[in-house]
Parts: sequence; structure tokens; C-alpha cells
Amino acid sequence: MPPAGRVLGWVLVVVAAAFAARMVWEVLRPLLPVLVALLAVGLVYQLIFRRRLS
Repeated sequence: MPPAGRVLGWVLVVVAAAFAARMVWEVLRPLLPVLVALLAVGLVYQLIFRRRLS
């Protein structure tokens, strides 16, 4: 059986990672439509220039 300190350390790492992921999601959620639009524009841009250059 592993020492209690090691188990507690892993529990703290998992909780901290979950908290950080939640904070990142809360920041990015309002920006999601903008990020999706930028991705779509980038894909269209790539398709246009690939057809023109080839």
C-alpha cells in the first residue's frame, strides 16, 4: 500500500488539474464562436490559395 502522503499528493494534483481545466473553459467559452469563425476562415483561405497555386 502506498504511503498516505503520495496518495494525497496525487489527489491534490488531480483536483488542481480539474480546477485549471475549468478555469480555462470558463475563459474560452465566450470566445468559442470567434475561434470557430477564425478556423473556418483559415480553412477557406487555405483552400482558395491551394487551388490558385496548383
